[in-house]
Amino acid sequence: MAQTDGGTGTINMSTNLGLGKGDLVSVDGVMSGNYQVNVTNYGVAPSAPNESLRIIQGGSAVMRMSR
Repeated sequence: MAQTDGGTGTINMSTNLGLGKGDLVSVDGVMSGNYQVNVTNYGVAPSAPNESLRIIQGGSAVMRMSR
């Protein structure tokens, strides 16, 4: 996903935490705006409760996450 100006939108993602797999959004360049990320798990819970799965990675993006 590449963007150089502000924007808004919704990103829908899927995961299977039991398998440690899921969608990945990769942000290239500078990105700003307000985006909502919806994540739906289609699998069982992970075997270890504190495991993590990267779903968003960014280069020079500044992100503020809220729940």
